[in-house]
Amino acid sequence: MVGKYQKKYCSQKCSQKDTQEHAAKARRLNLAGRIFGLLRVIAPVLMHKPGKTYWQCVCQCGKEVAVRGTSLTKNVTQSCGCLRKNKIMEERLLLIERLIRRVSIRNKPKKGLRLGRAANDCWEWMGPVSKVGRPKVLYRGRHISAARASYIAFNGDISQGLFVCHSCDNPKCLNPRHLWLGTAADNSADMVKKGRQARGERNGAKIHPDRLKRGSLNPQSKINESNVKDIINLYTIDKLSSTIIAKRFKISSSTVLSVVNKKTWRHVKKDISDI
Repeated sequence: MVGKYQKKYCSQKCSQKDTQEHAAKARRLNLAGRIFGLLRVIAPVLMHKPGKTYWQCVCQCGKEVAVRGTSLTKNVTQSCGCLRKNKIMEERLLLIERLIRRVSIRNKPKKGLRLGRAANDCWEWMGPVSKVGRPKVLYRGRHISAARASYIAFNGDISQGLFVCHSCDNPKCLNPRHLWLGTAADNSADMVKKGRQARGERNGAKIHPDRLKRGSLNPQSKINESNVKDIINLYTIDKLSSTIIAKRFKISSSTVLSVVNKKTWRHVKKDISDI
């Protein structure tokens, strides 16, 4: 009869009784003095967790931690956390080197990161960009904005819900001195403060009128320019109500009033003599 603990504690086929004895022996295993990764086991720790043995360990960095015995024997835990910090630091340094190679910096040094006066200039991204002109890089298996990658590389991880904003208003700039963290509301407030919102003459309808699908060119429109003139004539000359006009053109009465009050279809020359 093969015991249910065979795969965990016994490498040979044995009875259930023998396997349980092996399991009990494994639980009583003395790890004091042994080294696992950067950790050196000192002594067992009394923890109020039945069936789980914890050991007091000291890391090479000098920090002491309590680690579960199975985590040590299975190489799940190999340090107090400093090993992961070192790996993250190496990852950030490699990311910095990747970013520095793809940016255009005035008087960029051939070696090292001592930029001098160039540290205050914009670091223009020279690599590929997205459809909206934003640079992208591959980081931890997914594409993120190059500005976000630059902030992570120089300053560390970013908390959830925060965005990387530019103080120089240059979307291709990766200089960490020009980047700051903020919420969506902070970013919008900064846009309004600098007068960069699409208002007045900066509105897209005035800057790029050719890009707008006005009137009957809009696929969602239910009437055309000729219907607009008829609606105005019926309302102003024939004195028909908006409800009757709406039923005739199969639209809502609010749409009729919007046309008459020049809230919509303002680009159409509403000649009331044209019946």
